[in-house]
Amino acid sequence: MLGAACWIVSTPHIALRTSHPAQLPPPNAVVAADGSGHFKTVQEAINAVPQNTRASSRWVIFIKAGTYRELVYVQREKRFVTLVGEDPARTILTYDLAASRPGPDGQPIGTFRTPSTYIDADDFVAENLTFENAAGPVGQALAIRVDGDRVIFRNCRFLGWQDTIFLDRGRHYFEDSLIAGHVDFIFGAATAFFERCRIHAWRDGYITAASTPSDEPHGFVFARGSITGATPDVRAYLGRPWRDFAQVTWLDMTMSEVVRPVGWHNWDKPERETTSRFAEFGSTGRGGAMAERAPWARKLNAADAASITVQNVLGSADGWDPHRTPAQPSAVKALAEPLPRAPGGATSTPLPQASRAQVTWDQILRQPATWYGSAEAQRIVEAVLLYQRATGGWPKNVDMAAPLAERARADLAAERTQTDSTIDNSATTTQIRFLALVSHAREDARVRTAALAGLDYLLAAQYPNGGWPQYFPLRADYSRRITFNDDAMVNVMTLLREAAGGRVPFGFVDAARRDRAADAVRRGIDAVLRTQIRVANRLTGWCQQHDERTFQPVDARTYEHASLASKETAGIARFLMGIDRPSPEVVAAVEGAVAWLRTAQITGIRTERRPDASGPNGYDVVVVNDAAATPIWARFYTMATNRPMYSGRDGVIKQQLSEIEIERRTGYSWLGDYASKLLNDEYPKWKAAR
Repeated sequence: MLGAACWIVSTPHIALRTSHPAQLPPPNAVVAADGSGHFKTVQEAINAVPQNTRASSRWVIFIKAGTYRELVYVQREKRFVTLVGEDPARTILTYDLAASRPGPDGQPIGTFRTPSTYIDADDFVAENLTFENAAGPVGQALAIRVDGDRVIFRNCRFLGWQDTIFLDRGRHYFEDSLIAGHVDFIFGAATAFFERCRIHAWRDGYITAASTPSDEPHGFVFARGSITGATPDVRAYLGRPWRDFAQVTWLDMTMSEVVRPVGWHNWDKPERETTSRFAEFGSTGRGGAMAERAPWARKLNAADAASITVQNVLGSADGWDPHRTPAQPSAVKALAEPLPRAPGGATSTPLPQASRAQVTWDQILRQPATWYGSAEAQRIVEAVLLYQRATGGWPKNVDMAAPLAERARADLAAERTQTDSTIDNSATTTQIRFLALVSHAREDARVRTAALAGLDYLLAAQYPNGGWPQYFPLRADYSRRITFNDDAMVNVMTLLREAAGGRVPFGFVDAARRDRAADAVRRGIDAVLRTQIRVANRLTGWCQQHDERTFQPVDARTYEHASLASKETAGIARFLMGIDRPSPEVVAAVEGAVAWLRTAQITGIRTERRPDASGPNGYDVVVVNDAAATPIWARFYTMATNRPMYSGRDGVIKQQLSEIEIERRTGYSWLGDYASKLLNDEYPKWKAAR
């Protein structure tokens, strides 16, 4: 079927190309529920995709017509995959998880664990498919979630009620598709272009709920499509801002009476009217009159509209043009009337409003240099200053980019004396770096003072022997140990090394502190060398934590045993390779670590995430045999036998990942390519430069 030469689709208000180059190769796999293909389920076909697929050898999975009731997860490592349905109206990927459904702990699973299909991979393409959440009008229930980049949907249908499509991150292109829902049914922080798509409202609600980051020039763009409703009485807003700076643009759309004359809603937060970036041009139809639109939404002129092209919206980062990814010339059928029935049937019961996650903190150090002088950066600075403790450090696992209510500000002022400052999970070092970048972008005495107080905290927290504990002031538990876990001590030493050298953005650090930082790094390196584990008198790697007096490897949490830790060893070796004119002891430490990591690599297996509603994260992690898999490393190895080790919360050491409970399998990083870049790139370059 994939060798056919014609592509014809007929959808209201959509003009489509009618031909396509013929003779594309046959699919790599066929899915058929009746057993006539290679696989009976879509997930089985995805699991079989090789990890080393490239753009030049895109992996095509053809799905025969049928209803596939399964959770579908396209793993991060499964790049360049195309799913092609036989008929978009009869090839249906569906499931019915809803946010209110209780999980294994008895608590609601929440919005973000409900997608029937979850796309985590880059360069994914879907054609001629229906993506559905069949839970019905019961609150948040995602038909699809997309976290990959450069993702394309052609001639697809997306059916749900509340939160049909969650575009979490990345860039996406929708072409000639139908999207149906009720409340916020196209939402998220990604950048997406919807070309010739039909947006269909089942009943009164909101079409979009964007949370576009402030530095992104485009959010959601809808061009040359239509907006319709299930009945003439349905009324919907074009969108409302989930977060500040939400951006949605409608270009040359045919809008039925479903669109409210005011167009936009402020989410009952008038302050968002000043930041939201809502715009419109060329709307036609009974709902397209813009005379009564909300005054805080922008009416574009022809020149503005002409500049908003697929290439300008999606290709600014790397020149990506989705039109260069050819469509499969499969047996495409019409997205024909009548429209499909709403999933789960209809009801007049009002739906609860969506509960939205906060803007994340994890991108705070990845912004353009000019951004750190912006008003948005200043807003986050105010939060960071409020969270800083009297010790000079910061607590961990706090989203300091999130807007703060006045009550929260008052509470934080009262919490300043808390003793929860830590270097765990990149806390304190991230805040210092952020403040340093702001200080480099613009003069602000408060910012500089806070950053220096953070540096003083790191210097004060160091043990006389050179190590750093996880928390300071010290606690009575395992956090007193010298802590390498998740690169905690490496992060501190890297920052202090940069500060000691006065490197950008630490030019504001005075000479006395630079000298103290340099001395702290020297003592830290000595502690690193003293903690390196010897086995049979050979230098190997490091444990996640070492005793602060004896330097011996020790246990931490019940599932973190005294062991050789590959991830931490790779991070420490990387830091040591950054030392100018390394001593013979440092060179020996690196060579010993590299030699051990080579012996510890595991071949012939890989891990996969598979949808599993019984897991607390909505998936399971399994180990599968694959002779072509690239080497990976276990997080922990026994010091005596160098065998991988796994442990659940019962503290019992196991030899297989499958032997521990699903909560720990999915809630911890047990296997990964931790040393791949070190061994294949960084170490050879370091060796050649010596």
